[in-house]
Amino acid sequence: MAFRRRGAAARGGLMLAAALAVALPAGAQQRSPEEQKALELKRIESDLAAARAQQQKLQQQRKAAQDEVEGLRAQLTVAGRSASENEKALSDLEGALRDLETDAEDKRVTIALRRAELVELLATGQRLAQFPPVALLMQPGDPQNAIRAGLIIGGTVPTVQERLQALRGELEELAKVDDTIRRQRDRVSAQVRGLAQERSQIAALLKRKEALEEQLEGEVDKSGAKLKQLSASAKDVRELLDKLIAERQADERRRAEEAGRSAVRREQAAGHVTLGDAEITPKSGRTLPVAGKITGAYGQATDVGATARGMSIETRSGAVVLSPAGGRVIFSGPFRGYGLILIVEHRDGYHSLLAGLGRLDATVGRQVDPGEPVGAMAEGGDHAPVLYFELRRQGQTLNPQTWVSAQRAN
Repeated sequence: MAFRRRGAAARGGLMLAAALAVALPAGAQQRSPEEQKALELKRIESDLAAARAQQQKLQQQRKAAQDEVEGLRAQLTVAGRSASENEKALSDLEGALRDLETDAEDKRVTIALRRAELVELLATGQRLAQFPPVALLMQPGDPQNAIRAGLIIGGTVPTVQERLQALRGELEELAKVDDTIRRQRDRVSAQVRGLAQERSQIAALLKRKEALEEQLEGEVDKSGAKLKQLSASAKDVRELLDKLIAERQADERRRAEEAGRSAVRREQAAGHVTLGDAEITPKSGRTLPVAGKITGAYGQATDVGATARGMSIETRSGAVVLSPAGGRVIFSGPFRGYGLILIVEHRDGYHSLLAGLGRLDATVGRQVDPGEPVGAMAEGGDHAPVLYFELRRQGQTLNPQTWVSAQRAN
C-alpha cells in the first residue's frame, strides 16, 4: 500500500514538472537582457532595410515618372507646333477655296450673259435668213435698208462662230476651276481629319501627363488658396500680375535669407532663376501662342480710345494654344470679366499673359517648354474666338510680336 502511494506521488511530480516545462518555456529558458536587446536591434535593422528598399523603389518609380513626363512634354511640344501649323494651313486652304468659288461664280455669270447674247444673235440671224437676198431687194422701202440687212446676214455667221468659240473656252475654264475646287475640298477635308487626330493625340498626352504629375505631387498645391485670395482682392488683371510678381519676389527674398547670399550668387551665376520649390531653366525659342489673324496690334488705339497693351489674334474654333516661351505657370484659371487666363513666368523678368481661352491644360507650378500646349480656344459660337496676348518685363508692357520676331531673327 505504501509502495503504491509513493509511486503515485512520483508520477504526479513528473507530470507537474512536464506541464510546467511546456507551459512556461520562457521561464525555464529565460534570455538575458543583452540577448533581448540584440534580438530587438536585429528586428529594427530588418525593418529599416525593408523601408530603405521600399524608398529606393519609390524613388526609382518617381524618376521613371519624371522621365516619362519630360518625354510627354517633348511630344506635346512637337504635336502642339504641328497642330498650330496645320491650323494655319487649313485656314489658307479654306481662303484659297473661297477665292476659287468666287472665281467660278464670276465665270458662271459671264457665261450666262454670253449665252443670252448668242441666243439673241442667232434669233436675229434666223429671222433675216427667211428672206433671200433678192427678196430683200424687192421689198418695198428704202433699198439701203435691204443692203444693210444683207450685210447683217453675211456677218452674222462669223460673229456667231467667234462667240461660240469664246463660250466654249469659258466653259472649259469653268470646268477646270470646278475640278480644282473639288481637289481643294478634298485637301481641306484631309486637313480637317489630320487636325482632329492631332488634337486627339494632344488630349491623350495631356491626360497621361496630368495623371503622372498628380502621382508625383501626391497632395494639393498649397499655393492654391493664396492664389484665390490674390485673385479675389485684385481689381484688374494687371494688378493681379503685379501682386503675383510681388509675392514671388517676397518668396525669393525669404529663401535667399534662409539659404545665404552665397548660394543665391552661385545659382544666378549658373544661369538659373529660383522660383519657389523649382527652377526655371527654359529651352530657347519663342513663338506666337496661336495660329490666326492679328486683329489688334500692340500700341494700336482700341474702340474705347485706349492704347492696346498687347495683341489680339483671331483664331479657329478650338485652336490649340501654346506657351510662347519656356517658363513656369504662376496663374491659371478664371478672372473676373477676362474669362480663363494663363500667366507664365519666364527668365530675365519676363511674364506672358494669355486671356480669352476656352480651356486650360496647364496648372499652377507646372514647367512648360516653348511651344508646349497649355490650353485651347472655345469651340463653336457665332464669332471666331480671339486670344489676347500681353508681354511684360519688370512690370512694363512690351510688344510681343517684336519679342517673338527678334528670337526668330537670332
